[in-house]
Amino acid sequence: MTCPDLVIRAATDRDLDDLVGLEKACFDIPWSRESLADELTANPLARILVAEQSDGLLVGYLSGWVVLDELQINNLAVDPESRRQGVGRCLLRKMIAMAKSENLSSISLEVRTSNQAARSLYASFGFSPVGVRRAYYADTGEDAIILLKKFGDNPSPNE
Repeated sequence: MTCPDLVIRAATDRDLDDLVGLEKACFDIPWSRESLADELTANPLARILVAEQSDGLLVGYLSGWVVLDELQINNLAVDPESRRQGVGRCLLRKMIAMAKSENLSSISLEVRTSNQAARSLYASFGFSPVGVRRAYYADTGEDAIILLKKFGDNPSPNE
């Protein structure tokens, strides 16, 4: 699957059921329906993109919050059957473009130390490790690596 095979667009409240399904398919501790609904309808800081196939099926989403001049990525979820097909890459590319269009200075996120696939994806877009949050993940006590991409730094051909 490539970016031309997907529509990357802003999520709407009509996507709520699909977002809940993606959360459950992708995470051991998914965001609740209520939390996702609040992100879609009541949080002016939230930015949520979805990856939609031509048949209307949502196969991924990326969410974040704009805080001051930075985008904090909260979740990147790709349906397990659609992984390793470029969905996450397409979503991240679009989110970076959106952040630049809003004149944000940087993007940050946390990623599990064990999530090598995600770490490689973010590195390919110029994200660099800047710190560690010890025992960040409540389900396992695993550390999180803090990644940062400052615009103007680490230019990437993937953008």
